[in-house]
Amino acid sequence: MKYLRNSSLIAIATLGLMSVQANAQDNFYDRDKYEAVKDRAQPDFDPEPVRLGAFVVASDLTVGVATTDNVFAASGNTGNPEESDTLLSAAVSADARTDWSVHEVGLRGRLGRTEFSDFSDESFTEVDVGASGRLDVSRAFNVSAEASIRDTVQPRSNYANGAQLDSPIEFTRTTVRVAGNYQSERIRWTNALRLTQSDFDDGFFRNTNTVFEQDFRDNDDVNFTSRLSYAVSPNIAVFGQGTVTQTEYDSARTVIDPTTLVATPRVRDSDGYVVAGGVNFETTNLLRGDIAIGFFSEDKKDNAFEDVDGLSVDGNVEWFPSRLTTVTLTAGRRVTDNGLIESPSTLQTSFGANIDHEFSRQVIGSLFGSIVEDDYQEIDRKDDYTRFGAGLTYKLNKRAHVTGYVQNIERDASITGNAFDPSFSTNEIGIALSIFP
Repeated sequence: MKYLRNSSLIAIATLGLMSVQANAQDNFYDRDKYEAVKDRAQPDFDPEPVRLGAFVVASDLTVGVATTDNVFAASGNTGNPEESDTLLSAAVSADARTDWSVHEVGLRGRLGRTEFSDFSDESFTEVDVGASGRLDVSRAFNVSAEASIRDTVQPRSNYANGAQLDSPIEFTRTTVRVAGNYQSERIRWTNALRLTQSDFDDGFFRNTNTVFEQDFRDNDDVNFTSRLSYAVSPNIAVFGQGTVTQTEYDSARTVIDPTTLVATPRVRDSDGYVVAGGVNFETTNLLRGDIAIGFFSEDKKDNAFEDVDGLSVDGNVEWFPSRLTTVTLTAGRRVTDNGLIESPSTLQTSFGANIDHEFSRQVIGSLFGSIVEDDYQEIDRKDDYTRFGAGLTYKLNKRAHVTGYVQNIERDASITGNAFDPSFSTNEIGIALSIFP
């Protein structure tokens, strides 16, 4: 990990030296010709932040009720029945930031509780706190840092979470990120180093109360990304970027050979990189986006595991057919950690779409959907995961908004050699009231 930290610090220091003679011009990278529906200011109905000393604070209290027809994300097969339940939720959050002309300090926090009426073991508390800061060294160069910690549970729809467990898997994730950003008239260079530590708690099987081991998932992840952009015009910038990752797990996983019944430790550690090129744009034909296409590679430290490489995709495009409608399209192809003891990683391909429409200044409707294909490494399994739904937000006034949603989530798993079927389908309906003090 040391070489990643050193390389990132060198890059950020180099940016600092470059900034001495640079003079930033923001117009080549401004992307504000169009305004997304959910970003449009509505002074008569938008919450008003409160000033506390040097900070401007935005806060809210949200209470909601929802119902689901498949609490455990069960397949519905014999011995794995679907169960319905009603859940109540409450959360309070606050985001405080300075509004100085230069530099910035920010603090945020969220505390939430979700209670299931029939299956109390599903209930959980979520805590998410963070702090950030930005130092504007010059008009051309700034450095920033942020730290956060989150304690919550994985949803039942997660790879490693399912109907066979007595409660969802709990985990704590700590993240520290430092970045350096340089911009001249046409050139922008961004560098970011992110350190993430994940700690998972063991679960228990519902029927046998035996331990469902999760310690093998505890890991330290280092990620360094550098992007160099050149603005061809005020509307279009081309870029090249590279990402280097290093993941080290706290312990090896033990695999039992089904033929010999010999237990062998397997190391999940890996090194990886992504090299990509792309375009960032906001054209006059009502499009805005950021698209990167390249090549990724993940090198497994254990020779028993095959390396993974292939086409890398990361794209986000917004289309503005009218001032009242925003269409967002996303696409991605990457390697992820699935949390399964028998598979070290998953090749994930995803597509998503979201349509937001402003019926009036008070009413915003949304349609959303996503399709994800997960190809598991080292085992014969592929999942097709889909999520489709609709939402509606009604702004009563500056102090109260009501939001409702309905969604369907499904996973169709193709798997051999496993008695447990991870496929499921669930429907959810919910409504929430947000109060802004």
